[in-house]
Amino acid sequence: MTAMKKLILFLNLIIPALLLAQPGDPDWELTYGGNNDDEFHKVIEATNGYLVAVGETRSKTAGGTDGFLVIADFSTGGKIAEVRLGGSKDDRIMDVVQTFDGHFLLAGYTESSGQGKGDAWLIKTDERGREVWRKDFGSSGEDMFRKLVLLPDGSVLAAGYKNDARSGDIWLVKIDGQQIIWEKELGRGNFEAVKSMALMPDGGVVLVGNAQKSSLGDKGDVYVLRTLPDGSQSWVKFFGDRDWEEVADVIVTRDGGIAFCGLTTSKGAGGMDMWLVKVSNSGFMQWEQTYGGKDDDLANTLDESPEGNLIIGGGTQSHRSGARQYVAFLVRTDAGGIRQSEFPYGDNKEDLANHVHFLHDGSLVMAGRTASKGPGGNSAWLVRWESQQSVYGSAVAGAKQAGLEFSQTKLHTSDGQLKPDDRTYLSFTLTNRTGADLNGLQIRVNRQQTVAGLNFWESNYVAELPNGGAKEVRIPVMAASQLETGESTLGVSIMAGNTQVSQFDTKIKTKKPVDAAVEFADYDFSESRTSDEQSLTVELQNPGDFAATPVSVIFDLPAGLEAVGSRITNIESIPPHGSKKAQLRFKRTSTFRSSSMSIVCTVRMNGKEYRKTLDRALSTGNHVTMILTQPNQNKTDIKNIISEGNIYSIQMGVSAPVPVQQQSFTVYRNNQALDGSKMDEVDLYESDNQSQNGEYIYVYETKVHLEPGENEVQIRVKTGENEFTSKTMLIYYEPRQPNLHVLAIGPSHQDLKFTAKDAADFANAFEGQAGPDKLFGQVIIRKLVTTEETEADRIREAIADLVYQHRNPAAAQRILSNDVLMVFVSSHGKNGQGGFLLLPSNYDPRYERTRTINFQQDVVQELEKINCKKVVMIDACHSGAADSKSLTDVARADALTKLAAMHPGMSTLTSCRSNELSYEDPRWENGAFTEAILEGFANKACMDENGAFQADIDNNSILTLGELYDFLRRRVPNLIKTQKPNATTNQTPFMPENQLDRANMSIFAIGG
Repeated sequence: MTAMKKLILFLNLIIPALLLAQPGDPDWELTYGGNNDDEFHKVIEATNGYLVAVGETRSKTAGGTDGFLVIADFSTGGKIAEVRLGGSKDDRIMDVVQTFDGHFLLAGYTESSGQGKGDAWLIKTDERGREVWRKDFGSSGEDMFRKLVLLPDGSVLAAGYKNDARSGDIWLVKIDGQQIIWEKELGRGNFEAVKSMALMPDGGVVLVGNAQKSSLGDKGDVYVLRTLPDGSQSWVKFFGDRDWEEVADVIVTRDGGIAFCGLTTSKGAGGMDMWLVKVSNSGFMQWEQTYGGKDDDLANTLDESPEGNLIIGGGTQSHRSGARQYVAFLVRTDAGGIRQSEFPYGDNKEDLANHVHFLHDGSLVMAGRTASKGPGGNSAWLVRWESQQSVYGSAVAGAKQAGLEFSQTKLHTSDGQLKPDDRTYLSFTLTNRTGADLNGLQIRVNRQQTVAGLNFWESNYVAELPNGGAKEVRIPVMAASQLETGESTLGVSIMAGNTQVSQFDTKIKTKKPVDAAVEFADYDFSESRTSDEQSLTVELQNPGDFAATPVSVIFDLPAGLEAVGSRITNIESIPPHGSKKAQLRFKRTSTFRSSSMSIVCTVRMNGKEYRKTLDRALSTGNHVTMILTQPNQNKTDIKNIISEGNIYSIQMGVSAPVPVQQQSFTVYRNNQALDGSKMDEVDLYESDNQSQNGEYIYVYETKVHLEPGENEVQIRVKTGENEFTSKTMLIYYEPRQPNLHVLAIGPSHQDLKFTAKDAADFANAFEGQAGPDKLFGQVIIRKLVTTEETEADRIREAIADLVYQHRNPAAAQRILSNDVLMVFVSSHGKNGQGGFLLLPSNYDPRYERTRTINFQQDVVQELEKINCKKVVMIDACHSGAADSKSLTDVARADALTKLAAMHPGMSTLTSCRSNELSYEDPRWENGAFTEAILEGFANKACMDENGAFQADIDNNSILTLGELYDFLRRRVPNLIKTQKPNATTNQTPFMPENQLDRANMSIFAIGG
């Protein structure tokens, strides 16, 4: 065979394999930071799908280098938070882990605080990047944390060096919260600083770094050190060859072994080469491989894919002859280190991969730095490639079989109850007995019935669950300060792709601690059998969770009554949920002439005063006494009764000087006498015994039909010509049928013809959607479409009014927790210093701060105060030109797409994707987005290249958000393609992946 034939045969065999396995074009690629040097050292995926990248920045810092934190949406790269951490000197973040409760713990180094040249640094943030706490650790010398691992008990192990490594080469610290549990220092002059650390199955760790070769002779250039769970050394091995090796990263592989990567000059194709080594869990080498070309190549990072392959990331100068700059370099191997593909990625300046990480869906994210892209200098860099194969196929096939088991859920608090401002997690164990490995599982959590102030992560991912394996699923749970007491029901769905493979409900008990207080539980008048003295005994109750102390009880008597003994009783303490009694002895004098006695009881506790008038009717022959027992007028605030149903039962004790009958009683609701003909709802029972005063004793029961809203209820009794009235009850009835609140905003602009009409048409579509046979009890619509109505201040007032309608119990159009709030905006938009800005009708660039609507601050943050189902639809990138858009419009669309992914608490539907434009046309007299929405509401039959389609997929005359979204994604591109063939881009509506689990929300009754 000739040399040419051999070459052709080789190329035919190897090139297709490499092309099939390489990542290809990224799904997205973004840079972060500013005009100076910025870099990511590490990226992880939180269990809710957020990407958390940490590193350092010299852009817009407080001084020197600052630690850098970016939180982004995995599906779009949209920035959720960008935070700089530091002070006037140099500060860096090197590693990050997620804690069980959904916080992020960042580790690094600070020169801006602490007691030495530089201190080790831990910072805790929430999922929005807001700092929870920070703490320095160290000595008078230089200290640093380089690596973190989360331990099985929820604590963390930090690795680095302490006090310039004078007393030990490696510093290991176990930390729980902000407290050091133990610390160890390993090695004396043997090891350089730790480069990487990984958790072993037994709770120990494996550490790697470079050896101090002068003290070790020819043992090797790289150390691999394994510890026991208590931090003590188990064994150490050295690896290397005749020249020089360095190590960068280490992982624990699925077979329980250890793999590490770095660089070597002792072997390979030339210069420096990537170096990958696999050793057993006892430290014995199993194999080693090198990768690269004739120039320099280096490995910085290593990860293992769901199917067991390895991927190495770093940099290469071998990608092009004569290259002087590195580009990022990815090498994929099988489990034995045999190369499957290699893929340089970068441009004409230096680009490096510092970390690679496989995500729950099998996609790959790379973090590092790039000088080829970004605004200037080195920019922090994230790139994501979609998985080359679906991770869901085996999951769906396996999970549908019997054998996916889940344990009882547990809320991790001291007493099993959630209290205001608590942050913890709900956990259960998921066991795979299906006979197949399960990958890419999603745990969706939705509200079945929840109290106000309860929040949780709605989407939680399990990247892999091997057959026979078990995984503890942890769902972060948060309580707001306004958390209410009650029991909430959450629905938990286990999804493989879009297929639900299992579902269960779980409950969370919440308790808002009640301050110590004093309530009048009961009182009783009694007469002495041996004297003319009488007594009044008052039972005081403390409903709070803290002791009421000290308590003073003062009795004030009317004229004609005088105390026997003291009028004041001092009670040292009333325990939480306990009661104590106070007694007054008194007698009548000859001047007492009243038909009743009223004694005022005043209770004082810690500067607070509680007062109640205690009445006793005296028999005069023409008085009826009525005492409510259900509700108990002594234990219940009868002026603020909330009824869940439209029928409310009332029971009262009646004492009358003459016999009464059922017909003697009349119920009044809002000053209107109710029909008493329904005898099955009214009962009157007569006691067998008369009172000591010879009066007739009865128990009266009735059921009152309530109207929605406030019901003022009284019961009146007639005895002859006299009529007596009970105490007034105020009963609030909230119907179960939700209301729909629509706010449609369409500011007018000279170059946009149909924004106001878009908003008006959208709002008008919901007229007729209210009624007992519809989805909503009421539909409350507010349209802002005129020039005056759409000025900036008027729009802010409209948003603030929504918050008021939610928070104020007396609001005429109150927004309740089971209501639906829909906000529609059609306008211009732009990117400003404060984020994405909507332009009102009175927009003036000279007064941008006051004459724009900051979507994040003025809209989203305000709507988050409203506890109900929320849908926001935005078409804020129209253009006056029918067939073209400027690049700034694309930037605005991109900002909206990312903004939508930032707020998982509401469903946000935008008119186009980040790389597309939105269009309007006189033939529609609307924007394409609005036109398609109206067609969806009308269930219009449409046609595209894939056939006929319409919005109501299941033909049940109820349109869900998901059905509308699916319709819009077909109809809007079809409108553009057929009616605007010269459009510069397509237009495809977008809703982030992390909000699709709320797509089954019903929003429209077709034909209503």
